[in-house]
Amino acid sequence: MALINTSRDAESDAKSLSPRERIELLVDPESVLEIAALARSQQPSVAGETPGDGVVTVLARVQGRNIAVLVEDGSVLDRTDGEVARLKRHRLFDLARMTDVPIVVIFDGPTMSPGRFDPNAGELAGHTSDPRLDVNLRARTAPLIGVICGELAGWANAVVGECDVLIVPKSRVGMIASITSGGIVASDEASAIVMASSVLELLAPAEKHTVIGQPPPPPGWANESRYAGQLAEAVFDEGTYISFADHRNHLSTGIGRFGGWPVVGVVAGGSKAAKLGAADLSHLRAAYALSRRYRLPLLTVENCSGIDGAASLNYALISDLIAELRDSDALKVCLITGKGHVLGTFPLGSRQLGTDYFIAWPWASLSIVDPSTDYSEESLEAVREPDPWLAAGRGLIDDVLSPEDSIESLRWLIDVYMSNRTDTRQEVSSA
Repeated sequence: MALINTSRDAESDAKSLSPRERIELLVDPESVLEIAALARSQQPSVAGETPGDGVVTVLARVQGRNIAVLVEDGSVLDRTDGEVARLKRHRLFDLARMTDVPIVVIFDGPTMSPGRFDPNAGELAGHTSDPRLDVNLRARTAPLIGVICGELAGWANAVVGECDVLIVPKSRVGMIASITSGGIVASDEASAIVMASSVLELLAPAEKHTVIGQPPPPPGWANESRYAGQLAEAVFDEGTYISFADHRNHLSTGIGRFGGWPVVGVVAGGSKAAKLGAADLSHLRAAYALSRRYRLPLLTVENCSGIDGAASLNYALISDLIAELRDSDALKVCLITGKGHVLGTFPLGSRQLGTDYFIAWPWASLSIVDPSTDYSEESLEAVREPDPWLAAGRGLIDDVLSPEDSIESLRWLIDVYMSNRTDTRQEVSSA
C-alpha cells in the first residue's frame, strides 16, 4: 500500500480524500486488516451501491504500533439507514477495548444518523438489545483520536465528546468551536490525518527519543517579545510541540517532547503576564485531563497575573480544575518565569494541588500567601513578593535558577520519572 502524494495543488486540496486515501495517509504500508469488508446496506434497493455500508473499519499499525481505525464515507451513508455500519462500529470499538489499542475515528457522516446515545450511561446504544453491541468508550484505557473531515451526525456527536484529542482542517475549524475540549488545527485534510499519527506517537506507551534541536534558550529570553505559543516552541524540543486550538497570545496548551519524552505543556503568558478568562480555564481542564489519563508529565510555564473577575467566580469550573490536578498521579512541574503563585487552589497548580516541583527565575515575582478573597489580579498583587529567594528560603519553591539551568533541571527530573515509569511497566509485562 503506497502513500499518496500530499503535496497537491490548491484545486485538489479543496476536494475531500476518499476513505481508502485517508487510511493510506494514516497507517504503515501493508499493515491493514479490514473488518467486514463485504458488508452492504440491509436495504435491497441500494445494497449494491453501499460498499461497507458507508464505514471502513480496519486494524492496522502506525509507526509499528497496533491501532483500530474507523473511517466514515458520508456520500455512502446518505443512501443507507446505517444499521450495518452501526454494527461495524460497535464491533471495532469492542475489539479495540479488548485488545487495549488506540482508536482513530475519521468523521465524515451523513446529515442524519439512526444511532442513539445515552449520555448518562456513557454508552453507544443501538437499535438492538444485544448487550455485546453496547460499547462503553469511557471504560477504555488507550487513546481515542478524532479527525473531523466532514459532518458530525448522530452517534458521532457523542463520540467526539469522548475523544482525548480532536484534529480538524482549517476549513472546518468552526465545527469544534463549541467543543470545550478544544483541538488541533491542521492546514488541510491530509495534514490533519497525518497529524493523528504524530499525536498517537506522543501518547502512551511513552518512549524516549534522541533530542535533536536547539540548546536551552539564552538568558533574558522571557524579557523578549514572545507570545505564549512562541515560548512553548522554544521550551520544547525543536519541532515537536503541537498546540491545541486554544493557542492564544496569552495561553498555549499542547503536547510535545521535552528532553525526548512526551509531555503535556501549559504556557500562561510570555513576555507579558497573562490574565486567565473562563475559556482559558476550560482549555486548562482539557490539558490536565490528558496528562492525568495517560500519566504524562505536566509542564507549566507561568507568568500569570491572575484570573479576571468573571472567571474567578466560576466556582464549578475551578473545582473541576482542582479535581483534575489532585486526582492525577502524573509528575507536575512548574517553571515560574515572571508572576506566579504557589499556594492554595490556584488553577495553574500549587503545593496543595500536588505540583511536585517549582523552579523560579531570579527576576520572578511570587505570591507566597494564599489570598483571602480570590485569585484576581488585585488579590494576588496584594500578597506578591518580588524576591523569589524568600519563597525558596521558606521551602515554598524548590530552586531559583537561570533560564538555561532551569531547563536542564526540568529535563533531568522528567527523565528520571519517565525512565522509572517505563522500566516498571516493562518489568510487570515480563512477569
